[in-house]
Amino acid sequence: SAKYVTEIRIYSTPESDWNLQLDGTRIGGMDYTINKAYFEAALACQFGANHDASYTDSSGNVWTGMPLWFLQGFVDDADQHSNVAYNESLALKGYDIVVFASDGFNKTFSSVDTIRSTGYIVANTLNGYHIPESDASWPLRIVGTNVPKSNNVKAISEIILNFRPDISAAYPSKDSIWPANNKFVDITIQGVTDPYDEVTIAITNITSDEKTTDGGKNKAPDAEPSSIGTDTAKIRAERNGSGNGRVYEITFVATDSIGTESEGTVKVCVPHDQGKGSACIDDGQLYDATAIN
Repeated sequence: SAKYVTEIRIYSTPESDWNLQLDGTRIGGMDYTINKAYFEAALACQFGANHDASYTDSSGNVWTGMPLWFLQGFVDDADQHSNVAYNESLALKGYDIVVFASDGFNKTFSSVDTIRSTGYIVANTLNGYHIPESDASWPLRIVGTNVPKSNNVKAISEIILNFRPDISAAYPSKDSIWPANNKFVDITIQGVTDPYDEVTIAITNITSDEKTTDGGKNKAPDAEPSSIGTDTAKIRAERNGSGNGRVYEITFVATDSIGTESEGTVKVCVPHDQGKGSACIDDGQLYDATAIN
């Protein structure tokens, strides 16, 4: 055994600093970086309230940190510090909260679900101690009663608030094609908006309520297969002369700059004629217009 011990010194390794990027610019808010000290100060009531919350997982581990909604409120508009910094009315309208790990892995949550909820916690503490750097969760991990284990993003580095592309007012560049001359016509998708981001359109499917072998000159297919994956649908100005007009349905995906998608459809009519038969009747989208059927 050791003899003549006069002093024992215990040295701890200083904890590394870390940053969390909060980006609310895609919903009209702010872009801000908070560091370890700032995060811990917020948990220690620097803003006039107790902002910490805890969650015990199925293994009995206790995770403690900040409710996700509080971090949203810091950048969802220009108000960062008042008693109404969290823009609840904007959250009720619905936007995505995309939580990124340092390796790019991410999960998306709904602002409607997180409103003033302690079921979504960005935790910095595990069982009473800061998450150690040797742990895969360091420095932050999202946990909570409303966060499935598969959505437990570890090593969080960034949180982005994002409106999905709005496809509610989408329409085709031409909603009716005439004459029915069997030629291909280019159709693009209009009316898709995102006020704070750029959007790209990709055609994913083109169907018809008539077989592609129907029509005066029996040409098929009636949608150019190479249209799929592009922003332009090429559909044939053709219909069954004995029918009630042809209806094409074009399915598309609108994608913003961080990969969030919204799917929509538009319809295009090839009428029977320009008189009483100028309106099309959709008999059901039963046929793939890019194939021979």
